[in-house]
Amino acid sequence: MVDLCIPTKYGLVLGMHLKDIIRAPKLVTDLGTWKSNQLMPKAAFPLHGRTKLVRKVHTWKVIKFNCLGSDFRLLIFYRTSREMYYCWLGLDTNPMTLVAKYEYHATHPGWHLHACRDVKNAAKGRTSGHFVRVPSPNSHHRQQNFGILTNDDAHNLAVKKFRLYKKSSDDDLFS
Repeated sequence: MVDLCIPTKYGLVLGMHLKDIIRAPKLVTDLGTWKSNQLMPKAAFPLHGRTKLVRKVHTWKVIKFNCLGSDFRLLIFYRTSREMYYCWLGLDTNPMTLVAKYEYHATHPGWHLHACRDVKNAAKGRTSGHFVRVPSPNSHHRQQNFGILTNDDAHNLAVKKFRLYKKSSDDDLFS
């Protein structure tokens, strides 16, 4: 089970799981628009550091939604020529608190999830740290094919995996 902390105005709500966020009803407040050949402005998904996460070679967008009384952003960026896809779930704090990363890229085998596991040390503004990888790099990966060819493919995968629209129980990351 992957634990998650949700900052609120009054402190931290402890004991929430990533499953709770994925399975809870959501109110999408901004579907975003796809951008290509543009650097992503830092304000779109604010993290620490000078590194540009999304470069001009990526196609990207940010979806904003409310869930369980908190605001979240889902950053989707991909590059078909290199078979790279990233879908990052962030709690909308300043800087962003990265909760989970669903990815496909050449440096790791198959589709996989990196999720926040240490509630007490969830780092704001960091892209690495206290994450657990599912499945582990040495495990069997059921999903090997890239399959992202269009903006619709990229969007629909994010919607399905993070359940932006309620689907059947076989559509989530934990089935």
